[in-house]
Amino acid sequence: MTAPLKTHRLSVGTILLVVFVLVSSGPFGVEEMVSSTGPGLAVLLLLVIPLVWGAPLALICTELASAIPEEGGSYVWVDRGLGRFWAFQNGWWLTLSGFVDTALYAVLAGAYVNSWLDLPPPGRWLISVSVIIVFAALNVRSLRSMALSSAVFAVIILLPVVVMTVLGILEWNANPLQPFVAESQGLGLSLGLGLTVAIWFYSGYESMSTMAGEVAEPQRVIPRALFLSIPIVIAVYLLPTLAGLASVGRWEEWRSEGGLTLVQIGSELGGPALGVAMMVAALVSSLALYNAYLASGARTTLVMARDRLLPRAFARVHPRFGTPHGSILAAAAIHSVLAVGSFELLLVIDVFLFILSYLLIFTASVALRLKEPDLARPFRIPVGTAGMVLVACVPAIVGLSALVANGVSYLALGVLAAATGPLAYAVAKRRGAATA
Repeated sequence: MTAPLKTHRLSVGTILLVVFVLVSSGPFGVEEMVSSTGPGLAVLLLLVIPLVWGAPLALICTELASAIPEEGGSYVWVDRGLGRFWAFQNGWWLTLSGFVDTALYAVLAGAYVNSWLDLPPPGRWLISVSVIIVFAALNVRSLRSMALSSAVFAVIILLPVVVMTVLGILEWNANPLQPFVAESQGLGLSLGLGLTVAIWFYSGYESMSTMAGEVAEPQRVIPRALFLSIPIVIAVYLLPTLAGLASVGRWEEWRSEGGLTLVQIGSELGGPALGVAMMVAALVSSLALYNAYLASGARTTLVMARDRLLPRAFARVHPRFGTPHGSILAAAAIHSVLAVGSFELLLVIDVFLFILSYLLIFTASVALRLKEPDLARPFRIPVGTAGMVLVACVPAIVGLSALVANGVSYLALGVLAAATGPLAYAVAKRRGAATA
């Protein structure tokens, strides 16, 4: 008999900071969006995409988390709304994208550390693996340890970003919206690139709900934290970008590597001390993302393994700490392997898969309104069934637009990756029947 999961009492404020880390973890990474799309379009997307993608996603996840506050989050929601096949697709696609995504955060953290040490590739890999080991151990220890460390990380990230933003606004000397589009490319290409990145920025609202089975009163605290996070995440992306463009400018030089970064902008505005603080915040941002997403992904694979859709090892719960250490350690091992390679191609597949998984969440939210209209929903989006269709369709259309906006090769790779879901389900069902 497997050990039970341990429940922890966490405040709304603590969970709010965890959600902030899962969705944003700071504005770092916005540099590539600015230089590849143009400052005006970048700012417009940072303002509009949360309204047509991020906010509907957050509201839908808030309603579902309040109605079905169970371990596994969106996998359980889709299972209840659309059935086991589509639940598996949701869990499989999120897990595949999560393996790549989460490993990348460990690699980015290693890259920041290596910028001071200048080690050869094996040394950089060892740094990344060290990050993975440390946070795997922290996650095995308890969900509370993950949550409290995420809250501390969030404060370390936000403080220098707020200072940089205030200094940038005080030094406002140029129009941050000019030019609207990068001159080297047309509106269509710029919009395709920017849309994909902006959707990436405002995703992750479902991730905290995967841990609902280990949180006391999840139907109360998680929905409140999700709702409060919406304006905070928008401000964290939008305001520092505006401040940097209006003060330092040089938008065409903005790059996360080898160009003008937010760290350098902080240094130009506030001197070396703020530059160092921004560098620490950028490093901590990657650490925080790895820490939180390792926890979130492990809960999805735990529930899938309990349903006999993944190997039994993923379902193991630590007898002392009450955490899904089987899923945590398996994910850490996979991340250590992925940390060796280049992620450009895998990231294309990553974005495609998580958008598909969100389309299933949107569909399940409508299906549950139809199938279970009397289901208790402590937080309910104040619309009827027809209104819920509209709320779900708006982000679905945005997501579908992102899937086709970057060309045929991108679409083909994504379809191939998505096709592994039905194949994996057939294998899992056959294996489950054999071991039943």
